[in-house]
Amino acid sequence: MSVRCPMSTIFARLVAAYGCEPDKRGEVHVDCPWCGKPPQRGQVHFSFSEAGCYCFVCGNGGSLAKLAQAVGMIKDDRPIPAPPKKTKPAPPKPYFWQSETTLQYITRLPVEERHRRWQVYKPVTLEMVEAYNLGVGVLPFSRCKHERLLVPLLENGNLVGIRGRRIGCDCPKWLSPAGNRTVLYNADRIQAGKPVFIVENAVDALLFTAMIAIPAVATLSISYWKDEWLELLRPAGLVVVAYDNHRPGNGGGKSEWLATHPRDIEPAGIRLVNKLNAAGIKARLFDWKDAPVGTDIGDLLKNRAGANNALV
Repeated sequence: MSVRCPMSTIFARLVAAYGCEPDKRGEVHVDCPWCGKPPQRGQVHFSFSEAGCYCFVCGNGGSLAKLAQAVGMIKDDRPIPAPPKKTKPAPPKPYFWQSETTLQYITRLPVEERHRRWQVYKPVTLEMVEAYNLGVGVLPFSRCKHERLLVPLLENGNLVGIRGRRIGCDCPKWLSPAGNRTVLYNADRIQAGKPVFIVENAVDALLFTAMIAIPAVATLSISYWKDEWLELLRPAGLVVVAYDNHRPGNGGGKSEWLATHPRDIEPAGIRLVNKLNAAGIKARLFDWKDAPVGTDIGDLLKNRAGANNALV
């Protein structure tokens, strides 16, 4: 059975047991019951007061009840609880759509039919549709229930995300399902010492890589960025940030922006170039020159000569 005493009673009993009087600060200096270090004049080793006890040599201390138990004044036969076991956190449970079955659903239509549907949006080749599993279907776990063009996002061969582009509804242009993980799309095409473009649209990255013979990767949005991608870009000889030619993207159209907004903003492309340079990665902003506001890399691909001169 445990015996519980008021703190003032424990203090009085401890003082009587040690046969010492508290000093002016209400502290009693005695031998440490844990390490045995005796008190010395002018040096504080172990003391207790009504507030508790502490040893400056071995670091033991705590409540007066703990001290009384250490000197055998209070008996406590309750077992000391074992410290909780440290367990590794369970890996996050994958969403139901993150499976090979979902990838099969994305590509369920014949490749020729998927190619025909994608051609309405972008001039992708049949080989691209097949190689990158570009599909058509209702985006899983989405508020949009209409068919979309689907771009699966793979990481180490696993489906970690899906981007769905509208093709005939008034729903948001691009959507992703709950649990979607963003990847630096087409990052496996980055080559050591070679230039690489950063664009917004995944399919534009594929087209740019194929048509211009310069690798392009896509962040999938100007608002998406992960610092872990810096290491993926580090081998490149030069990184050219080619976000869309508007104020939120690479910074074009300042006057148009201020005409409908109360203040200016720092373009995402400029922020990204600064981040890359600060990390020791050579980077610059793509110069859209006199291109109309809103021009994107897909428009540039219509003029291959202009794209080939982009690094000049």
